[in-house]
Amino acid sequence: MPYFFSLSDYKRLFLVGCLSLVLLPLSAQKKNENFRLHIRKTSQPITIDGIADDLAWKDTEAAKDFFMVLPMDKGKATQQSEIRMTYVDEYIYLVATFY
Repeated sequence: MPYFFSLSDYKRLFLVGCLSLVLLPLSAQKKNENFRLHIRKTSQPITIDGIADDLAWKDTEAAKDFFMVLPMDKGKATQQSEIRMTYVDEYIYLVATFY
């Protein structure tokens, strides 16, 4: 014999669904949300050649120790990488190094 939901059952399911949608973002906060990369202006010339050996990169802060995003946001990245940024009056420069 099939079971039919009563109106109060539907109300309960709706309430649980709404609470889940409200509370889910609280548990899904990023592990690195407080990280800030301080980007400094450079006075050194940068050559765009795919090699990050310019003096301008020596004074930059590196973003590293990234967390996995796909398939699941549950741990540190398995491959080491780092991102560095700097700028001059006209341009913003970014170098990504993947080891």
